[in-house]
Amino acid sequence: MLGGKESAASEQNWQQLENFVGEWDVNIQTHTVATEPQQIIAKGRLTSLSHADVKITNQQGLNLNASFSYDMSGGHQLKVDNLNKDVSVNFVGEQLTNANRVSFYPTNLNDVIYAGIVTSDIRIELSFVGKKVWIIDSYAYVDGSEQKLQTFRFTRLS
Repeated sequence: MLGGKESAASEQNWQQLENFVGEWDVNIQTHTVATEPQQIIAKGRLTSLSHADVKITNQQGLNLNASFSYDMSGGHQLKVDNLNKDVSVNFVGEQLTNANRVSFYPTNLNDVIYAGIVTSDIRIELSFVGKKVWIIDSYAYVDGSEQKLQTFRFTRLS
């Protein structure tokens, strides 16, 4: 069905992809175990009207690239490349109705996202808080219920 509703969704996705552009301070909160804070920086850019790349690095050697895209036939897509380990994980997403959020699910159940957690039990949620903050929360079913594992908060530097 092509019409006003689909066209409006397409325009909304373009506006959200634009929110990845810029330099970001990244704060990671781990909800299941204590970790030491690390200074993480991210730089985002649009590579086309329907695709944005975000490079995530730190002094300790973190080297990730997250590619967010949207098109009418494939919907929401997320690809995370761990450049240090030469590992890529692909996700497909669904826009949550009446929300500024997209839930992503892994497409290859053989990928390892979190050690010791079955890949099919993992979900990633992306949300936007205006144009200065966006958040990625990761969830997994553990002991029979969904639990939040980590929160990645991106705050605009420039």
